[in-house]
Amino acid sequence: MMQDEHGIRERLLPAVYELALRLGADPGRRRSAVRLGQTGRMRQLGASRWMAFRAEQTISLLRCAFNWRARTWRARTGPAGLVSVCDALSEGEGRLDVRALGFIPIARASSSPALIRGELMRYLAELAWAPDAILLNAELRWREGEPDTLVVGAGSGETAAEVVLSLDDKG
Repeated sequence: MMQDEHGIRERLLPAVYELALRLGADPGRRRSAVRLGQTGRMRQLGASRWMAFRAEQTISLLRCAFNWRARTWRARTGPAGLVSVCDALSEGEGRLDVRALGFIPIARASSSPALIRGELMRYLAELAWAPDAILLNAELRWREGEPDTLVVGAGSGETAAEVVLSLDDKG
């Protein structure tokens, strides 16, 4: 259920509402997710060779959920999709799978409170990429921290996670 702008303002600390607006949130916009494209380079822990990747990420604006899917390739062999990665948080469960050629399992993180907490931290840390979530996601808990910081949290019990956002002199 979408909230009106007044309801959003009432629920959030003024500093949080202002941060969302500075990041580009629109209280009148009504959508449930954003989709991002990414390119870059990554490597496995302990490996010396970097591989280029392309990824798509969908971030929910209404709940703590995201889905990041990437494919890597080596520059010399072309975009063969050598390694695919799925990193996700959905329905309160974390997922991290790595596969070769899209179907041969290389690594998989077992479901655990630590995985869920880590995925929640990723969601919280990436709120700047989906600023409407700051306004619309009622699962988020906000508080003011040290001077020039806001703390955002989500989850409960063993899966509770918090991220501290540092603000510059312009907030």
